[in-house]
Amino acid sequence: MLIATLILASLPAGGGLARAEVALDAFDAETALAQLDAARQQGPYDFASFVRLWELTAFAQAYLGNEDAALQAFATLLSLS
Repeated sequence: MLIATLILASLPAGGGLARAEVALDAFDAETALAQLDAARQQGPYDFASFVRLWELTAFAQAYLGNEDAALQAFATLLSLS
């Protein structure tokens, strides 16, 4: 967890997707969701980044056991492919 905290501190403030990915790698889904919510407000994104945003959201919601939110995020992800 300390390593993830150090990595998060070194990322630029606007790097919501990267910050969310680091948080998920450390199994800190609550921080990841907060970063993803902020990232959604920062767009627009290229297609690959937009897909990654929804992929990370689905994973974070699933980690937290939020079944409905995870299914909704996965459905959004599938609609993009």
